[in-house]
Formats: sequence, C-alpha cells, structure tokens
Amino acid sequence: MNDVLIQKYERDENWIRLLEHHETKLEFSTYSIGEEKRDSEVLRALGHLKLHRITDLYAAEMLKVGSKSIGVKLNTLKTKDMLFERFNKYLYNAIKSFIENDTTSSFDFVRRGMLPYSHIEPLLSLRTSILRAFDDLTRISQVEDHMIISELDNHLLKVCKLARKSGNHKDAYVAFETLRALHKEQIPILGIVSQLKTVWSQGDQSTAIRTLKWVLENRVNGESDGVRGKLLMLLGRWIGESRIESPNSVIETYFEKAVELTKLEPEKIGSGYIHLARFADALFQDMENNDLNKTLNDLMLLKSHEVQHLKTIQSQSSTTPEMKSGLENQIKKLQMQIDIDKSEYSRFNSDKSKFLLQSVENYLKALAYSDKSNMCIFRLCTLWFANQTNEEINFLIDNYSSKIPSYKFLTLVYQLSARMSAIIQNKSEPKFQITLARLIFKMALDHPHHTLPQILALQNGDVGTMPVNEKVSARRQQQTKKSIHTLAATRMIQQLKQSSAEINETISQMEKLFNAYIEFAMWKPEFKDGRGPAKPGSYLFDNKKFTLANIGELDKVPITTVEIPVRQDLNYKFAHFCGFGKNYQLIGGINLPKIVECLDSTGVNHKQLVKGSDDLRQDAVLLKIFSLVNELLKSSSETRKRKLNIRTYRVVPLSPRAGVLEWVENTTTLGNYLTEAHVRYNKNDFSPAECRRRMNIEHGTETSTIDSKLRTFQKICQNFKPVFRNFFFEKFLDPKEWFEKRQNYVKSIASSSMTGFVVGLGDRHAQNILVDMMSAEIVNIDFGICFDSGRLLSTPEIVPFRLTRDIVDGMGITGVEGVFRKSCEEMLKLLRSESAILLAVLDVFRYDPLYVWYFLQI
Repeated sequence: MNDVLIQKYERDENWIRLLEHHETKLEFSTYSIGEEKRDSEVLRALGHLKLHRITDLYAAEMLKVGSKSIGVKLNTLKTKDMLFERFNKYLYNAIKSFIENDTTSSFDFVRRGMLPYSHIEPLLSLRTSILRAFDDLTRISQVEDHMIISELDNHLLKVCKLARKSGNHKDAYVAFETLRALHKEQIPILGIVSQLKTVWSQGDQSTAIRTLKWVLENRVNGESDGVRGKLLMLLGRWIGESRIESPNSVIETYFEKAVELTKLEPEKIGSGYIHLARFADALFQDMENNDLNKTLNDLMLLKSHEVQHLKTIQSQSSTTPEMKSGLENQIKKLQMQIDIDKSEYSRFNSDKSKFLLQSVENYLKALAYSDKSNMCIFRLCTLWFANQTNEEINFLIDNYSSKIPSYKFLTLVYQLSARMSAIIQNKSEPKFQITLARLIFKMALDHPHHTLPQILALQNGDVGTMPVNEKVSARRQQQTKKSIHTLAATRMIQQLKQSSAEINETISQMEKLFNAYIEFAMWKPEFKDGRGPAKPGSYLFDNKKFTLANIGELDKVPITTVEIPVRQDLNYKFAHFCGFGKNYQLIGGINLPKIVECLDSTGVNHKQLVKGSDDLRQDAVLLKIFSLVNELLKSSSETRKRKLNIRTYRVVPLSPRAGVLEWVENTTTLGNYLTEAHVRYNKNDFSPAECRRRMNIEHGTETSTIDSKLRTFQKICQNFKPVFRNFFFEKFLDPKEWFEKRQNYVKSIASSSMTGFVVGLGDRHAQNILVDMMSAEIVNIDFGICFDSGRLLSTPEIVPFRLTRDIVDGMGITGVEGVFRKSCEEMLKLLRSESAILLAVLDVFRYDPLYVWYFLQI
C-alpha cells in the first residue's frame, strides 16, 4: 500500500489533492501506520497562511508515508541495504527541501501582527513534530544529524520568542522543555536566555537576574564575544529597570563592557549603542524632571541667610562670650551642611551632564554603525536643540555627522533648516550654527532634491510676504525684509553653488522654476474690463504675462509634487520636468488657487494646485507628521495588523505666502457627493438649501433661544436622513470589494480623526474632506486651522473631530462600535507612546513661525 502511495507522490505534484485523499495521522515517534485520516486543523492552517511552498509539503508528505513504511519493514526484514538506500533518498530530499524553506515568513506573520499567534500555532507544532521525526530517523540512516539539530534548535528558539511576546507563556515553557530534552544538561545558552526572558515577563525579576548572573559566570566559556556582550547588555537592562545597583555601576559594569565585546560584530554593535543611549537618556530625563536642583538651591540659600543672621547676632555688643561661643559652633555646623549641599549639588549636575553626553554620543554611534535604530534621530536632535550652547555636544555632532549617512537626517530637514540663522553684527558665530550649516550642506550635496526646496523656501522669505491690500507700515516692511533665516539660507545657497558645477546648475534650474511658481501664485486674476475676479473655469496661458508658461525642459529638476524615494547610494534617477500645459484652471475660493498640468520626461502629466497668499508651511509640517505617523503605524503590531493608515499628498512651500500642492486624483469632496446624494435618494426630505435656510431663519430671529434652535435642528434631522452608505453600493458592486472598501473607509476615518484631534486640526467641513472613489479612503485637505486655533473663532469649534450622521452612516450597521472604536483606541495608544517624536517635529514652529504668528509678534 505504502509503496503505491510513494510512487503516486513521485509522479503527482498536486499536493492538495493528495492531502485530501491520503492524509495520515502523524505518529512519527513509533513509525506505526495509522488509519488514513484527514487532519483538518493542519489543512486549515496550511491553506489559510500559505506558509510553505508546494515542494516543502510534497517532500514532507513523502517522508511521512515513506518513513512509516520503511520503519515497519526495518523491524521485520533482514536485508536492509536496499531500503536504506531508498529511504535515504526520500529523507535527504525531504530534509534539504524542508530546511532550505526558511519559515521566517511564518514567524513574521505573528511578529508583525498580521495574524494572531493562535492561527499559526498548529503549523509551528507540525514543523516541530516533523523536525523531531527527522532527528529520530537520522539515527537509522546515513544522514548527518548536526543539520537537523541546528534547525530544530533555531525553530524552538523562535517558537519560544513568539509565544513569549504573544503572552502564551505555557507554549514558551513547552518549547524550552523540548529543547532541554534534546540536549540533556547541555542546553544552548540562547535557550536558557529565552527561558529567562519568559520568567522576567511573568514578573519574577529577581530569579531572572540571579540566573542570568550565574550563566555569565559559569556558562559563557567558549561562547563568542557577541553572545557575551548580548548577555551583559540584557543583564544591565534588567538591573537598571530593577534599580538594584547604582546607575554609574550599571553603565560601567554592564553596558560599556557589552559595547566593547560587540565592537567586532557589526550586526550587534548597533544594539549595544542604542541600549546604552536609551539607559543614559532615561537617567538624564529623570534628573531633568527632578526638582532636586531647586531644592538644594533653596536649602543652601536658606542656610546662608541663617548663617548671616547668626553672624549679625554674634557681632552685637550685647552678646555674651558664652552666647558667642555657642553661635560660633552653630555657624560651623550650618557651614558644614552648606558644604555638603554644595558637594551634592555639584555631583548631581556632574552626573546629569555625564548622562546627557553619554546618551548623545551613543545615539550618534548607533546611527553611524547600524540601520536598525534610525528612529532615534528624533530624540538625538531633540537633545541637541535643547542644548545648543553645550560645546561638547556640538563637538560630538560635528565629529559624527561625517560618519552618519546624511539620509538619516532627511526626515528632520524642516526642523534643521528652520534653525539656520546668520550673525548680522560682527560677532563670532556659535558652534551650533557652524555644526548645523555643515550638516545641512552635506545633506544638500548628497540629496539635493530633498533638501534644496526647504532652503530655497527660506531664501524666499521676503518674497510675496505682503498680502494684497494689507496696510503694513514701512517700519514693519523693513523689519520683515531680510530675516536672519533668509540671510542664512542665501549664504548656504551661495556656498552650494560654488561647491560644484552640477549642484550650481541644479540650484539655478530650481530657482527659475520656483520664482515662476511664486509669480503665478501671487497673481490675482481679474476680468479684462476690471469687473472683479475672474470666474472659475479653464483659461489659456499668456506667454507674455507669465514666466511659468515659457519655462521649458529642466533636466536637473524632478516634478515638484512627486516624492522621490531616498537612495542611500546617492544615485538618483528620476523623470525630470519638461514644461507646462497650454491652459490653467481657476477653481474658486478667496485666494483663487490655480490648477496647472506639467509634463515629465516619461510623458506623464501631473496636476498641481498653485496657491498664493497662503502659508503652506503649516500644511507641509502637518503632512510630514502624518507621514511619520504612518511609519509608526507600521512599527506597531496592533496597528499594522489592522492596516491603519493616513492618506497624504505632497505640499511644497515656496515662500511664506506661496506654494504648490499635489492634486489628489480620483477623489470627490464629501460635500459634493452628499449634496447630490441627499436629493437623489431622499426625494421627500428637505433639500440641503432648505435645511440651511431654516437654520438661518432661526438664528436671525430675535426671540430665538437655545431650546428653539435645538428643536429646529432636530426637525431638520428628522427630515434630512443620512445617505452616505449608498456611496459604497454605487461604487463597489462586488460584495467582497464592498466589504473591503468600507473597512478602508472606517479605518481611515479613525486614523485621521485621532491624529487630527492630537494636533488640534479644525475646519473639517464637508468640502475639506475628500473621498477616494477607488479605495474609499478619506483624505483631509486644507490644514489652515490647527493647534486648537478653531476654539478662538467667532463661533468656536469645540468638537474634537467630524463624526456626523453621514460619516457614521458609511460605517455600516455597527456604526462607531467594533472596528472604528478599536482602531481609535489603538491609534491613541500609539500616539501617546510616541509623543516625543511628534513634539520634535512640531518644534519647527518655535524657530520658523508661521506668517500669521510672525506678524502677531511684530
């Protein structure tokens, strides 16, 4: 029977059909032939996760049937040579195929949060059983067993890690006990460490620390420096969290020694530096937030006043010699206490400065020697910006900036460029400005298309800053004519032009294009006869009037609104700018933005929105925050498995009062759709215009009260029922697609609402929310009102985000419960835990204030 099955496996590649007909119960330990039985759990796991390639399952099934057949025959037949030869063929092929198919993707499904651990556990158990069967079978075959043992060890260690991180401590213990049974007393040291991590995660910290110390003293002989360094780093982290040794002792005894041990292993050295940096940073923050400095200062001041008072009494003529002697002793005691306080004060500040420098230096080393900790760039720059006058920190930054790839700083290009300033009076330039200028200069040379737009926008700080018809005094115009940021940016551009002919040509072409954009953005279109602003519509470019219409091919400049992926090798290739179309469009609005189309070198047209008399720096920074939040969403397992994401688009500020935006294709405003849909689906309801008319009448009535307004509003709601659910019925006819797109909609509402709430985003009326007609995702536009400035309007905005009846109607029968609520909770958890990064990005406005803020200061 089994020989027939083996032959069938050899000629049939459709493993699914074979599994359905010849699924046999796994009993590898005894090699007994069981009843043919369908293992539905394994099939569901394999079919659902698609974790193994067909060849792996095919080889495993060959082994499953072949080993049972041969295992039985080996006990009964005297001549085994032929069977050994045949069996080794199956066994060798199965082992080779099974091991070569690394199950990293299997573990990644759980580690990255794509699936819960319970979904993959049956498959992990199957793999454990097959590997153990291989191990047993090698004892009766000629296949070397070290390959099996190594693979089984690695597999069990991964299972321990996955089970521990998903909170399944029982499975972690089972995997460890399996490892212990395989190796008897010689358990791999990484297996012991994995078990200790499980013990630590269960709260038994003292046992974990005590056992790890024993391991370091008795079991590390013969292990590599990298392994010993890893263990020392782990022990240092645990002892630091438990606070059972002094911070200086933890750093010197564990962290610094661990870093020394891992220096020769590039893949591990970055981990050592980042753990040391975080530990020193945590100590620095504790001391920074501690009011011990103030307390010691107050105590020393109080005791000094007391000493002065006692000396005054002592100097009085009425004081007897006995009193003077007593006062002298009291003064000496107080002076000793003051000296002790001074010593403690000096030690406290010395440790604080030491921890600050250690954290900065090790953050820099982590960035220089590893790519696994790039997010620490935010914390590094926060510490640097907060200690600009610290010469030692500036020296460290200057020294390591040449070793750190410049692309790691690109995320903070707004924050870096906003701090550029020029010394106007003949003063020596601060070390901070020198270091900052060198860093930005390097970034501009390495990644010109990511860095130059920000510098050019700063250089254009005096272009178009006076809004049309705004009455500003000559003094104010003079004050805003050339800021220190503008002067610094101008100087940087001049230095870059002198550095090489190629960068000079790139800058010249960018300046030409940006200046033409600004000219077109600030132009106010009017009818020829002067009867007022031109109406929305399409118009022909006037070549004599607009520089923009005459710009031809610029081979060094990409399309402004197209994001160019960062290349670490600095070898940038992109579709360059080739010119504009013959027409532009006016779309209405206070500032009359214009739509233009530009052509790239591949023949693709790109729609752009050119805006004037509007500060787009705020939009650009907020969209940078949204992009950063998207990166954070990918790093969290809970948000990643829910596929939470915020739709963004590109915004390029050209000056404080002009910019260009990417036109978001295949979208419509929520307001446009709802206005038409309400009339179409609810013909007997009030029209949108009627609803507005009734509310205006109620507001205009002198006798109107809050209760009467509420009654009017409730009556309108009764006669104006939500219709947005019909959007999904119209656009997505397939049930599966309808469900997926509605999920996209709900998740995008949750993501954008929670992030908008955190940054105080307002003005979320229906015309400022786009709906993607292909994916059903929400796209927020126009970020002119944020940081809770909506609360200062004449009619204050007090709602945290837009959650009207139509918005909820699109969520389906569950409404705000279920997917929306859970997504909101996970978003807020993430934003709270990563608040330091978001604050570091928003800090740009302290040094490069918005146009409106700047004039409020003047």
